[in-house]
Amino acid sequence: MNTPHWLDQPSNIRKLWRGFLVVLALLLPFLRGTALLNAAYFLPIVYRAFFRPLSAESEAHPHGEAPLPIVIALTCTAGLTIALFFFPDTTLRLAEGVAGVTRP
Repeated sequence: MNTPHWLDQPSNIRKLWRGFLVVLALLLPFLRGTALLNAAYFLPIVYRAFFRPLSAESEAHPHGEAPLPIVIALTCTAGLTIALFFFPDTTLRLAEGVAGVTRP
């Protein structure tokens, strides 16, 4: 494999590595901040959904099963997802046809 000529000198590799570390150092606080904001947003939802005791009104009216159209839609979506996992060529051929790309 041919490397670009500007990578032949060790000083250029060090500059590239230093630049990568600078970008990483600037990016990590941002990523940590977004992770904390996500946790602050989702933890109350998870707590209410799984750990809060049921109210008397919730116990008096159990929700039961979802309506049939919703169950059918979810079942079809799950089935198509599994089918696309095992047969991805069908979707790729459709996308290539739309994009006008031909395979060799």
